[in-house]
Amino acid sequence: MNEKVEAQLSVLARAQAALRGADPERVAALSGARLERRDSAAVFVVRLLDVIMEMTHPELAVRRADGQPAPEWQGHLLTYYLSMADGAQPAGTRVALRDLPDGMFYQRAYDGYTGGDLVRTFRDDIESFREACRSLGGEPLNTSDAGYRFLVLPRVWLAAMYWLGEEMIPPSARVLFDAAIKHYLPTDSCAALGGWLADRIIEKHRIAG
Repeated sequence: MNEKVEAQLSVLARAQAALRGADPERVAALSGARLERRDSAAVFVVRLLDVIMEMTHPELAVRRADGQPAPEWQGHLLTYYLSMADGAQPAGTRVALRDLPDGMFYQRAYDGYTGGDLVRTFRDDIESFREACRSLGGEPLNTSDAGYRFLVLPRVWLAAMYWLGEEMIPPSARVLFDAAIKHYLPTDSCAALGGWLADRIIEKHRIAG
């Protein structure tokens, strides 16, 4: 196991310990999660884009409400989100991954599997990009040739933006973050979340096609 993986596991373990020891009512208030009591057990219910996730407390067992298995990274994401949430409101300004702590380390790869994959999928077909974003609940933005913002977690907004380009300039796309995301997720989880949003937009397009 390399040092980077060990460090990530250590950070996750600290987040899990903090969440287990936290007051569920306070966690729900700060994160925007819904707290339910089921047979005296506490369950956080969190919308992840268009998927309803559930996490028990203090066990931190994660599942999708529709019964489908939840990928491990989504369980880690919810752990970070619920343990870090401090109730910060959206900043109303968008930032790139490189603007987040240590974000430059991930930026090049992130650009490839977010904006790069979107451009390889949609090319000049910007109307299909719009349709795919709308089908995921995206709200239109008056920026770029086509831009949409998404409430991906109760306090976390992301934006997918697309430019058609010109004669010698190819199309481009970016997945950006509301600046308040640093109050809710570590940077590597931001990268995973942005990549997942790009994948979901592409998936909606392929289903429609």
